[in-house]
Amino acid sequence: MIALLNEKRSEAGCPAVGSDRALAAAAQRHANDMQQNGIRNHIGSDGSTAQQRIAEAGFAGSATGEIVYWSTGGGAHEAAAAWMESPGHRTVIQDCGFTLAGAAEISAGGYVAVVDFGA
Repeated sequence: MIALLNEKRSEAGCPAVGSDRALAAAAQRHANDMQQNGIRNHIGSDGSTAQQRIAEAGFAGSATGEIVYWSTGGGAHEAAAAWMESPGHRTVIQDCGFTLAGAAEISAGGYVAVVDFGA
């Protein structure tokens, strides 16, 4: 997923983001919550925000962002295409200030993807 998004960033003139374990842990937490509890936005079933989950995972950067996707099928390419068609999601992907990212994907019972970005 990160490699695919780095292609989209490159097209916008942004440098590639590197992988970060804390961001990946925060993304996985929310992807699990989305899949298990039918969450379809950035607020967790426990009321947590993306920024709270990222901080709790141990990321102490200066800026963060999150993109989420869910569908009954598909995969990374469909998610990336949908994100690029959404102005808000595209803005996060093409934010050249982000230097790190962590991604999580779940393909059981549909497809869920979460990517957390940080600087």
